Amino acid sequence: YDDPIEAVPVPESTLRSEQRRRDGLQFLFIGITIALAFYNLFLYVSFRDPSYLAYVLFLAFSSLHWASHEGYLTLFLPGAWSPVYHLEWGFFALVFAALAYTQFARLFLHTVELAPRLDRALQFVLVGWTASGVMALFGAWNAGPTLAALFAMFMLAATFAAGVQSHRRGFRPARYYLLASGSFIFFGIGYTVAYLLGMEVHGIGRTVLQSGMLMEMLLFAVALSVRIRILNTERADALAAREAAEATSDALREANDLKTQLLGIAAHDLRSPLTGIVGFSDLIDVEAPDRPDLHEFTTTIRRSAMRMLRLIEDLLITTALDGQRIELRPETVDLGALVRDLAAEYEGRVREKQQRLTLDLPPVSPFARVDPERFREIVDNLLSNAVKYTPPGGDIRLTAQVSDGLARVDVRDSGPGLSPDDQAGLFQRFHRLTPTPTGGESSSGLGLSIAQELAQLHGGRIVVASRLGEGSTFSVIVPSHSTRLAAAPPAEAPA
Repeated sequence: YDDPIEAVPVPESTLRSEQRRRDGLQFLFIGITIALAFYNLFLYVSFRDPSYLAYVLFLAFSSLHWASHEGYLTLFLPGAWSPVYHLEWGFFALVFAALAYTQFARLFLHTVELAPRLDRALQFVLVGWTASGVMALFGAWNAGPTLAALFAMFMLAATFAAGVQSHRRGFRPARYYLLASGSFIFFGIGYTVAYLLGMEVHGIGRTVLQSGMLMEMLLFAVALSVRIRILNTERADALAAREAAEATSDALREANDLKTQLLGIAAHDLRSPLTGIVGFSDLIDVEAPDRPDLHEFTTTIRRSAMRMLRLIEDLLITTALDGQRIELRPETVDLGALVRDLAAEYEGRVREKQQRLTLDLPPVSPFARVDPERFREIVDNLLSNAVKYTPPGGDIRLTAQVSDGLARVDVRDSGPGLSPDDQAGLFQRFHRLTPTPTGGESSSGLGLSIAQELAQLHGGRIVVASRLGEGSTFSVIVPSHSTRLAAAPPAEAPA
């Protein structure tokens, strides 16, 4: 070994030929990467799947990394780029490529739903790569790339494990992900281990790694095409389901309209004969004043007919509300007079049930601009319920006031009160309350729902405060100056 080693000169043409071959392979690799980036960008624009955008960023930064690593950036920015800058920008491009690839794996494999533990591991990978980039940014060029290499192996292993987990959970594109990423992960881990051991990673090592990446990218194109077919199938299924739902909704709407029309016709046709029955029962009382036995029968007939008429009126109002055929005719109404008139109408029933009905009105009568007929129906319903459920000897109190632009009528009773379950369904149609009417009265289950809808037509609402054993207070609150509010007043909490 004492003989000196002789340098064998290499012809310049050979060096140039080798450089051209190397540059050709690199340009081919970078060109394919950029072409696939544009392909995935087109997919993202078409389907708005964020995993495609993440993969576009991975391909773009990978191209920038290899272009910077080989010094090709001087073709575009000559003179300002030294080899040191090439390595620095190459490393930062590698960091962003790794971040994009990790995010792509999370989105494409749906790790949040299908592999939550591995998703947390991938989030840790994102933090690690970010930390390595920050360290390099502040000059730690020994620690930063070393940390990045460690997290590179962790990233490759975690993404492959996430693919396995997603495949086990039945996500079909995961099998193509595993097939595509296998070579890249295998060669990537080998390349990273060689780097950490201080081995030469240029030349054949770089070529093998790039071959693995190229194989992965091409196979991913197949995987993404499968994903596209799945998305198209899901979209077609969704459109079919929406069309079926719309057809069902139209059929239900037609059936509901027909039901409303039939109900309105039936209720209207029943009202006339019932009105005749009430009239003839009154006529019998007038024509046969000396027949107390007949009076007992006519009283029963009249009470039953009036109960049916009340039910028919509720049905007619309900059909009118469903068909949006009720129009308010607002007038300036004396609420005090309205409440006093209703109280006078209920004097007989209150006296019959031995109840006490009191009025609590301000010295100056409150006025509000409401539809007098519809607002009277609301208060009438609330007062009727109070009389119906208040026991003999109980108290009912009516109050009316106008304050802060709101008109309010309260109906307070000393009845059994309402449970939370009763209050939850209080204004639903055909909802029957748990308490039993104290005088054997019947109920259609429509009154409160009608009252609430009429209050809402006025731009207000009905609220209730009640506790079991402590009675109930029903309050109708509407704007005093208009038939509409931008927003309904807030509901009062139960007392």
